Amino acid sequence: MQRFITPLLALLALSSATLALQERAAKPEAKDFGALVTEAKTAFEGQRYGAAVTGLRDALALASKAQRKAIFAAYPAAPAGWTLEPPAEEDEVPAALAGLAALGGSQVEGSYSGPNGASLRLTVMIDSPMAQMITMWASNPALLGEDAEVVKYGAHRAVLRTREKGSSYELQLLLADDIVQVDLQGADDDLLFRVLNQAAVDRLAAALAQ
Repeated sequence: MQRFITPLLALLALSSATLALQERAAKPEAKDFGALVTEAKTAFEGQRYGAAVTGLRDALALASKAQRKAIFAAYPAAPAGWTLEPPAEEDEVPAALAGLAALGGSQVEGSYSGPNGASLRLTVMIDSPMAQMITMWASNPALLGEDAEVVKYGAHRAVLRTREKGSSYELQLLLADDIVQVDLQGADDDLLFRVLNQAAVDRLAAALAQ
């Protein structure tokens, strides 16, 4: 009996030791914007330039995420019978990648779903390199094809393209260096202008100016 008990006790002891060694790594605590900037400043003053760049990049990622949330909060409400799906959560995106994306401009996208498969996608492109091209088109309508026209929103200009009359449209609105693009499928342009009316444009412009 002893020869069976001894190996069993040894196995139990080994299992206990293994369990004692197992430990889940704690998730790093999220830092706020001010703490990241302060740490970056301290690192820079200590000539730890790599750490300073990392801190500023992480701070930029936080600021960019907050900006995108503020912009989405200014999105127009879904019309009757439609629903608005918010952008996907970005918590799983590494801060470093989010920071780099913010340096090159970022975007916010919301999807509206309507009856009979109709859809409307509203995308805000921040600091878009396409802004210059939209300015050129809007200021010189002769450059546009027969399927396009210039639409005025107060001091702002947009280009509306008809992909399929009565059911498919694309509108690109210029707000300084930012672009608001609307892609509508399965509905007429009256719905597009009900969603993106002057009040909606004013709210988006104010959110982008913050």
